[in-house]
Amino acid sequence: MPGISEITLNPSFFDQLATYHPLLESEKYKAAKAVVCDGPQKYHKDPFFHRRSVAELIFNLTNNDKKILNLFEKKVIDAVNFSAPNQTFLTDDELLSKAFPICTVGFAGQGYEDTGPIEERLRQQVVDARLRGTIPVFVTGADKNGIGGCVQRVAESEGVKTISLLSEFGLADKQRNDPTGRGLITEIENIIPVPSEQDSWSTSTEERGIEFLPLIALIYSGVLHVENCGSVGADECLQGILLRAKTELYTPPNANGGKGYLEKEDPDKEPASILKLLEKYNILKRKGDGRSYGWTNMPREPSSLESVGR
Repeated sequence: MPGISEITLNPSFFDQLATYHPLLESEKYKAAKAVVCDGPQKYHKDPFFHRRSVAELIFNLTNNDKKILNLFEKKVIDAVNFSAPNQTFLTDDELLSKAFPICTVGFAGQGYEDTGPIEERLRQQVVDARLRGTIPVFVTGADKNGIGGCVQRVAESEGVKTISLLSEFGLADKQRNDPTGRGLITEIENIIPVPSEQDSWSTSTEERGIEFLPLIALIYSGVLHVENCGSVGADECLQGILLRAKTELYTPPNANGGKGYLEKEDPDKEPASILKLLEKYNILKRKGDGRSYGWTNMPREPSSLESVGR
């Protein structure tokens, strides 16, 4: 599975994409454009700690950013030791290499009365990770609203550890308005707080504003799993796609037939939506499993049944 590899995108794609999504005018996307267009840049594919070192340089990660990754790695090591005990002879790097981060984005709980299909896709990520000989670890936000509630239920039923990130502003908001923590999928002390600006729920790096969920999927060769999204989730999803982290996007309509941010159409634009633009430039392709609302930016992998058949 490719990690951070040699990546190029058509610069005109960025220019056109910026007309669809206002955040693409910001410094974070100028940085992304520089990384993927002005090159190509050559990254180490393996082992992961080389990828992290290169990412620290490419994305100008600060000491605070590195502390976030250090906390994340510690929690991953704890999760691997929990899931596969009696591996005390392995180094931390070897333990980290056994993990497969499933980084989730989405607002699945908002207007989705039946979250069963969403949870089944998350469960399939777990099954596929285990069939590859890796240990799945969920990485997500801490709120039960949206996809967090689905992640919590799947994690509990499948015995998967969950690592949550929340902006310092968001964490303070939760502590103030939900002191019992009932609206969270994990205890407050288990959440990784990410420094943020006032009123910001974004969990991104300080210098270039790279969102941590796609960054983690990129560095640690995981997957960014997106179940529809609003404008904030679209930011995370687009970064994952543009930076060539393995990204899987699902766009099922909610109970009212509502569409996510990437699908919303503007009759004055051609193509009419960001999703169609991504398809036009061959950046996203329909998943080859017959689900018309499934998309990926990576070559199709064998399904779990095909893997078992081998």
